[in-house]
Amino acid sequence: MEDEYDVVVVGAGPAGSQAAKTIGSRGYDVAVLEAENADDYPAQSNKSTAGSFPRMMGEFNIPDEVVMKNTGKVVLEGPDEHYTQDRVGSVLEYADFKQYLVDEAEERGVDFSFGSRVNAPYIEDGDVSGVKYSGDEIVRSDIVIDGSGPSAPIAQDEEVGFIELERDRQAVGWEYLLEDADLDAEGHADLNDSMMLRLDHDIAPGGYSWIFDAGDGTAKAGLCYIDTDAHREYGGEDFNIIDSLEEWIAEDERFPEVEARDDIDPLEKHQGSAHIQIPDQVSADSVMGVGDTVSSIDPLWGEGIDTAMKSGKYAGITALEALGREETDTSAQMMKKYDRLWRNNVAENRWERNFMTYLMYNMDNDRYNRLIQDLDSLSDNDDQDALRKINQGNFTESLKLLELGDIPNMLKVGKDRIGKHPALR
Repeated sequence: MEDEYDVVVVGAGPAGSQAAKTIGSRGYDVAVLEAENADDYPAQSNKSTAGSFPRMMGEFNIPDEVVMKNTGKVVLEGPDEHYTQDRVGSVLEYADFKQYLVDEAEERGVDFSFGSRVNAPYIEDGDVSGVKYSGDEIVRSDIVIDGSGPSAPIAQDEEVGFIELERDRQAVGWEYLLEDADLDAEGHADLNDSMMLRLDHDIAPGGYSWIFDAGDGTAKAGLCYIDTDAHREYGGEDFNIIDSLEEWIAEDERFPEVEARDDIDPLEKHQGSAHIQIPDQVSADSVMGVGDTVSSIDPLWGEGIDTAMKSGKYAGITALEALGREETDTSAQMMKKYDRLWRNNVAENRWERNFMTYLMYNMDNDRYNRLIQDLDSLSDNDDQDALRKINQGNFTESLKLLELGDIPNMLKVGKDRIGKHPALR
């Protein structure tokens, strides 16, 4: 790795690698610093359940070689009900996917430095002029893109940072890849060729669990929750995510080889976290944040790969404009072009989707059953337009599913969230 680049990217996740690829493809000098060692990558950061849809697969030309299973349905389960919708998707092998993105960026001249943990921005004459890594090592650059995830050593820096990731907005998830899954078990929805999300506080208090068909008799089973009052109310003070995940697997008929927790022998374990909040800004002088660094994940159903890739793309586009001017312009005003792109293309309708997320996770289990019955009724009536809008997080259409009994929850969530509305910030 050289001592100076046009752009330094922190983190070799999907957002960081996509940003680097976008900039490197135009001939600029780009370095990506990744904390994980090359021999381990991406074992320690293999944290995504990696379900995605044709929009992302097509836009970023993702090859079949990194797909574990192409699916044709999405299933939403409650404690006693389920709803199935035809929707094409793909379950990715996340480690292979991340390595593919690194390879693609390297082919465009990007330098990757593994085992290089960035700990702070390098500031020269009051301006961000690169990063410090692996202790006191320095690499200079005109622009820094922080794609390190929740650690965010640049974006959360006390002197030049622009975001504060809130603990009570953190979503935590664990997942196992398991063999010998019976995805058409009696008494349950057929999950063959499906991605299933389950709303059930007995399993995932204040969150949801999932089973994804991963092909060849394997399935990804996991759960996540947001650290909120709803999680503490339904989960109690002693909740443990691994205990809950393993107890569910041991009790669910779709894993017939598992009769007790001791029988669970995952092929892989994945864990990670992200934040469900609305940042006031995603850039500052000479710095942009991408992916989980700036809470790009879609809050409603946790889709993070598509939003990460788009945030990397738009940060790359902004960097290209800044570097391509007659005189390089990395001012806060220039970087704010990325803020606009992020809000309009990555996090569109984010306040509404956040509101619906917190409202939904405050519902009780009986209300989950009725919600799924309502969705099923729309399907029976062939109201595809309404279903499409709800799936896209359309606020007005989603409100039509609410009951009078939801008003107290609406007031509770609204009191907490209304100040975050863009019109009031």
